Amino acid sequence: MTAADVAYTIELNTDPAIPSTLGSYMSLLVGTDSQGHNLAPGAPPAGVHVIDPHTIALQTKAPVDPYMVLYNIASIMYVVPQHALQAITPKAFAKAPVFQDPKVTDGPFTFVKYVTGQYAELAANPNYDMGRPKVDEVFIKIVPPTSMLAELRDGEIDVTANNVPLQDWPTIATLPNVKQDPVPGLGAQFMVINTARPYLASAAVREAIATAINRQAIVSDLLKGLGQVPVGPFASFYKTYYDAALKPYTFNTAAAKAALAAAHFPFRQPLTLDVPTGDQIRMETGPLLQQNLQAAGLNVQIQQYDFGTMIAQVEKGNYDFALIGSGYANDPLRSSLFFTCKGSLNLDHFCDPIVDHAYQQATSTTNPAVRKSAYDTLQAELQKQEPYVFLYQADGLLAYNTRVGGTAIPDAYGMQEPWLWEVR
Repeated sequence: MTAADVAYTIELNTDPAIPSTLGSYMSLLVGTDSQGHNLAPGAPPAGVHVIDPHTIALQTKAPVDPYMVLYNIASIMYVVPQHALQAITPKAFAKAPVFQDPKVTDGPFTFVKYVTGQYAELAANPNYDMGRPKVDEVFIKIVPPTSMLAELRDGEIDVTANNVPLQDWPTIATLPNVKQDPVPGLGAQFMVINTARPYLASAAVREAIATAINRQAIVSDLLKGLGQVPVGPFASFYKTYYDAALKPYTFNTAAAKAALAAAHFPFRQPLTLDVPTGDQIRMETGPLLQQNLQAAGLNVQIQQYDFGTMIAQVEKGNYDFALIGSGYANDPLRSSLFFTCKGSLNLDHFCDPIVDHAYQQATSTTNPAVRKSAYDTLQAELQKQEPYVFLYQADGLLAYNTRVGGTAIPDAYGMQEPWLWEVR
């Protein structure tokens, strides 16, 4: 992998003709617009400079905390091989055959084959720069959640990459050949509020709605205590910017109902709560939220959709409340996708100059203390405005067979250092 590959990858991620989830982060670089689109497509942005085969310089539009570049570009951008892709036109990129049969890697394992709906097979990469993996082959199996317990018990799978079903977690604790590894979850589930609805535009109304929801009951009853109630979009285990002084709104039905009345909320207004199918805990959360909100006097009915259909409805603004989830990030800048006025994931149609200014201030300083202060302001304002009600942060419930070990072991944050795994 060379600096030219890195520059080419940035070129792809800033090309307006190629969909990318990194646009808002690329907008930090000289040569891009506010959406992270390259002002001169067909070459790396003007702020990308290849110094030599192993050195690249990134020039930002304004002085920034270097960690912004580390977290928002370096740590989440998968570098792709220029020589394998450069002949593909931007319009054909998404469906390029090379992605179905990748022959080039800089990782510990090389691609062997993929059997649709069954498994992907990988082999040890003898040229990996950290040393040849100790495991010769890895099979990434596609296993339905209902089969996970039996396959763990019988040794058919060694490591779970997704959460074990909550109902199976106590049984897995009894398996002598399996070790459990629960950790704080890397994401949160929340209820998006459509602030474009006139009757939901008031922050006082949204605060009352948050007060009406018994979030601790979701954690205690649905998650069996394996989780916590989040305050906002910053994870508590990322200590740098998390404001520990903020606390979730206290559940109080009577106070919520009184606050709604004081805000002149139209209690007869029909409201829909969109619940996507697929995630069992999220589906079970829907009726609890409906019960809580109805107790506060709201006329709420549940509408279930498959996830794609629901997102389409939400993007069009055809909803009142919707359940969705998102992962946490090392750097708070990524949450700007949801909460800035022009954020690409601004599903709630929320626009607050205090929030936008806080993000702008945090992204235009090299002083960590100033950045921390800006993010403290941001978190306080988001809780005051409550465009999202953050519901729960489920623990990561992963497990692995005790025959897997070595100087590194599987953990709930993914395949960490798999080249060091050993199989006994």
